[in-house]
Amino acid sequence: MNEGIPKDWSVYSFRDITERIQDGTHFSPKSQFGNYLYITSKNIKRGKLDLSDVQYISRDDHDQIYRRCNVQRGDILLTKDGANTGNVAMNTLDEPFSLLSSVAFLRTKHSICSNHYLFQYIASEHCQKQIADLMTGNAITRLTLEKMNGLSATLPPLPEQQKIAAILTSVDEVVEKTEAQISKLQDLKKGMMQELLSKGIGHTEFKDSPVGRIPSEWTFCPLSDVAFVKGGKRMPAGRPFAEGRTSYPYLRVSDFKDGTVVMDALRYVLPEDREKIKRYTISKDDLYISIAGTLGLVGTVPTELDNAQLTENAAKIVFKRISDIDKRYFACLLQSDLCQRQFFRSKGTGGGVPKLALFRIENTLVPLPSKDEQRKIADLLESIDTRIREATLKQRVLQNLKKALMQDLLTGKVRVKVN
Repeated sequence: MNEGIPKDWSVYSFRDITERIQDGTHFSPKSQFGNYLYITSKNIKRGKLDLSDVQYISRDDHDQIYRRCNVQRGDILLTKDGANTGNVAMNTLDEPFSLLSSVAFLRTKHSICSNHYLFQYIASEHCQKQIADLMTGNAITRLTLEKMNGLSATLPPLPEQQKIAAILTSVDEVVEKTEAQISKLQDLKKGMMQELLSKGIGHTEFKDSPVGRIPSEWTFCPLSDVAFVKGGKRMPAGRPFAEGRTSYPYLRVSDFKDGTVVMDALRYVLPEDREKIKRYTISKDDLYISIAGTLGLVGTVPTELDNAQLTENAAKIVFKRISDIDKRYFACLLQSDLCQRQFFRSKGTGGGVPKLALFRIENTLVPLPSKDEQRKIADLLESIDTRIREATLKQRVLQNLKKALMQDLLTGKVRVKVN
């Protein structure tokens, strides 16, 4: 990124553009309880402070830590230890807080460097590569303060820094609003699932059942009454996946997401290996369910992946009479708390890995409305899924836009006009 920069841009070390770079405390607070925030690397996520699981410490501990690292609003927080090294956030808090040694704060010299510009620069691919290169070969993954001071940044004149930072920050704000929209839609779907899968649509009379209170017109049964559960198959011993695409996709648990199969990183089987495992396929009419490691991921199979090979860490739910049920209803039902709790109670830990036996999945009790009501319930929930997918696509487009803008604006490839 430093090569071919505009003539009025300069390359500085972090040491030259900061008033202070300091990490947090190296001692453990005596008390885990108190009224003072205690920020660690786990609280630096996706470019911002995440206080959802923040710790608190006592005033005595805080006073001792704060003397060493008095973080101020507008300082940049950068994780420096472990797998999260390089995560960055802007301190937007007005209240003082304590900092663990796994996080450092950077305070810029405002006459030279905009703190918002440096925040965006640290998040860029170029700076993240610098950080990764410093970590290579280290027995302990750690970004020391000395190494942090030696990082380099490419700076345009201050007014241009501020304009670039404002543009990138505006994209961040739209991304954040989109994330909030997705979160609200997910909460809405969860609430609708709980309501529709226990009360149905338009019912006024209810009865008690082993699956809870349900409409009087509904029945309940073990999943085995309507479906078989059959396992997948591992790749033949010692055999690799195909280097390119073949006619035989192989579905892994890592491909299961948001109730469907994502195709970004699909692996494929060579024809000669497919012959050995060809009986272990999954149909577009089936549902998948993960049964080892990450348990209970349930979803449908896209039409284009009909008859794909299925990993041994998952099973397929094969409906006995697909014409009698709506598989979308069962996908939602098996994703719901009602069924997920049953899966959790049924899990084993063979070899230390959580596992879900096929017969236990078949024994899962499910409420059973008519097919017509199954369809109506699935339609309502699918409408929320459509909105979630649209918002997720928008988020992905914005993230790609931000990445392209960073590459252009932080290198001077594209210049901005400053009033």
